[in-house]
Amino acid sequence: MLAVNKMSGQLDFEDPKIITIVRVAYVTSCLIVFLAYSYAKKVIESKNDLTTFTMEKPASPFSQTPPESVTTTVKAYDLEQVSSALKSLYQGVAMMGFLHLYMKYTNPLVLQSIMPLKNLYENKIIQIHVLGRSGPEYKRPFKTESLFGGSKDEAAAAPSPAVDASKAKTD
Repeated sequence: MLAVNKMSGQLDFEDPKIITIVRVAYVTSCLIVFLAYSYAKKVIESKNDLTTFTMEKPASPFSQTPPESVTTTVKAYDLEQVSSALKSLYQGVAMMGFLHLYMKYTNPLVLQSIMPLKNLYENKIIQIHVLGRSGPEYKRPFKTESLFGGSKDEAAAAPSPAVDASKAKTD
């Protein structure tokens, strides 16, 4: 991604041809991602996997309520994941529309032409239903990555450091 960012700095965004090429690349990238998720949705619906599993639905971040246990099917879970990915795509398009059309920023279009394709390839639903991958890392529910590496599930399961009251200083 750094190489793409560096390359975008070399482009002449005053040239209308360059702007048109970058716009076409962005729109093409978004269309490929949309079509891939639409295809994955059709595959999920045709498989109709009604195998059930139980997962913990996380509570909202600032809520004091504990996570609740939910039973769902593989089909419903996968369709929910596709819906979430499509919402993410739509939000990205809206943000880029605002930045490019209203704020007149063209530089982010270059990076955003690559990012949706990278995210598409890394999406487990696409890996399972389009690329045909399987294995223990594709077991539902999928582990969610935290912002700082590792999975959120591992971070939640890690014991919190104990504070030794005898070593704590009192003022």
